[in-house]
Amino acid sequence: MEKSNFIETIFLNILIYSYLLPVLPFIFSKQWVKQETPVRIVVIYSIILFILLFSFDHIPRVFSLHTNQILITFSELFFYSLFYYHIILNEKFKRFILWVIPLFFIFQILHEIFSKRANFDAIPSGTEAIIILTYTVYFFYEELRKSPDKSFYNNYLFWISLGIMLYLAGTFFIFILANNMPAEQVNEFWFFTYVIETLKNILITIAIIMCLRAKNKEPLEKKQPNLDFTP
Repeated sequence: MEKSNFIETIFLNILIYSYLLPVLPFIFSKQWVKQETPVRIVVIYSIILFILLFSFDHIPRVFSLHTNQILITFSELFFYSLFYYHIILNEKFKRFILWVIPLFFIFQILHEIFSKRANFDAIPSGTEAIIILTYTVYFFYEELRKSPDKSFYNNYLFWISLGIMLYLAGTFFIFILANNMPAEQVNEFWFFTYVIETLKNILITIAIIMCLRAKNKEPLEKKQPNLDFTP
């Protein structure tokens, strides 16, 4: 049991500090002022999640598991909604996203009033996962329709969305089963959620580096003279 707790603590600390990974290339880039809005949203989200997880790990009396879950769930829904609002083109879907944010907030409040669970509650987390997965699937669908003959793997937004999808799909069933399984059994494989979430942060970091490199190449491409003299 002690070995299991030790392993979980290691993976939890790796996860907490992995939220700083997307922030580092953004800070050290000379182009950080000119970064696109989706990148800024992801970086702010990473900072807030780091603060929440770090506070929960070091100040457990103030940030209980239940309080931390409420804050993290809404933060994820809010920032991912803003992220997809800025990258999805369809105006009707963008309006849908704007409605989702306040409705989910109301849902969380009502669920908190009528639910008396003091520990992890899978219903808000599961609902949030379904909503954001809907955003992600629609984004991929829109990208494929927009450029069916072109690969969008070079688009940094693809890698951010892939990281989000892997994280939510990988943790969804674990979160759902957590309410219906003994705590000891859940603790045995809970660290897998930390691994998946860390992988998401790594993919997001790679995506931000891709974006920064693309930004750095733009001035060079503009400075190259046009040597094509054909009429």
